[in-house]
Amino acid sequence: MRPVDCRTADDCFSACLESVLEIPEGWAPRFGAHPTGQEWLPDLAKFLAPWGMAYVQLGWSTHLAQDVLPLLGYHLLIGPHRETGRLHSVVALAGQIVHDPNPARGGLVDDRWKCEVGLFVEKDPAVRAFKFAEIT
Repeated sequence: MRPVDCRTADDCFSACLESVLEIPEGWAPRFGAHPTGQEWLPDLAKFLAPWGMAYVQLGWSTHLAQDVLPLLGYHLLIGPHRETGRLHSVVALAGQIVHDPNPARGGLVDDRWKCEVGLFVEKDPAVRAFKFAEIT
């Protein structure tokens, strides 16, 4: 994970993508500060496909937090920003925030039941390795 900060007030999700995927700043599409509904998922799927990856977003649960997240790598937490209450994205490891792309570093509300977990799923490791070799 390579921390990338927001460049504008509405690109925390994109900054998180760039952080977790370790891609150059500005490569991820802009999804806005708080993508709503499902309209942004096809664009995200199109962006991740050439990398051999997919994205899954799940509701927070005790089982997920205790039994699943510790086994996985970096993921996103999406929920209300601690100070503004607006939907916000951060990078996490084992359910704990490791990078808040907002320069103020306000984080999320403490109540994780108001959050969702965004997981990156590797569909084809060979495709991902080839794509990353292109940019390094």
